[in-house]
Amino acid sequence: MNTHKKPFTADQAHGLLIGMAIGDALGAQHMLQDPHRRGSLPDLNPGQWTSITSTALCVAQMLRSANGWDAEDAMRRFVNWRDYGYLSSTKVCFGMSPEMEAAIYNFKATGNPYGGKPDKDGAEALARVAPAVLAYAGRKESVEAIAILQCKLTHGAPTVLGAAKKLSEVFMTPPDQPLAIPANHPGEVPDTTSAVLNAALWAYGEGDGFEEKLQAAIQLGGPSDKIGALLGQIIGRRIGYDALPAHLLASLYDHDKIFITANDLHVMRPIDV
Repeated sequence: MNTHKKPFTADQAHGLLIGMAIGDALGAQHMLQDPHRRGSLPDLNPGQWTSITSTALCVAQMLRSANGWDAEDAMRRFVNWRDYGYLSSTKVCFGMSPEMEAAIYNFKATGNPYGGKPDKDGAEALARVAPAVLAYAGRKESVEAIAILQCKLTHGAPTVLGAAKKLSEVFMTPPDQPLAIPANHPGEVPDTTSAVLNAALWAYGEGDGFEEKLQAAIQLGGPSDKIGALLGQIIGRRIGYDALPAHLLASLYDHDKIFITANDLHVMRPIDV
């Protein structure tokens, strides 16, 4: 069993997962204002998050239940999200990507939980790195391995797997150590893994506080929910839950469930390490 100390406090763990949901919700509100970018997003109230947080919470709940990695359990939770609105902020599934749909179809047909094709890129898998880090952060090698495995549930492109490893390293970097921030403005962001992660890291270097950085991110255009979710995770992990804006915490859908989930993952010592 892993007995290594995790490199962040409970406050930072709470900030990582809560920050994800807040960033996702803020990004979704921005997308709703643009008919060209809202896609399949339903009308959402401020504080309601999208499929990005829903699927990350599916992985988080699997880890809590199994006290370790269980790919079949994760896929069953994705099926329940699709069919019954499990862990959806609207109680119904929305925003399912073609890659997720294909992975679920493959799982139902074959029982193989790793449906991610090697040519399938997609930033949605990156948000699911956060629960893997919270659970496995006692050992760097395990963090990277699980971050990559959870991507392979739905996406197998080398760009996705490399970005997941990079993001896990960002989360494992102590707050008193600087992050490598891209120097160039990313422009309007395409919905690719490398572009979304680059945009989130760039926006981290903009502004002085949580909301200023998030506004810089979501105003770039493109998949603001994904950019916001990644940036919210990064900021929340580094400043901690107690430094997050109170009004955003108050309006966050299912705040308490996410907070408790983050806490349980932080104290978790996986049996498969």
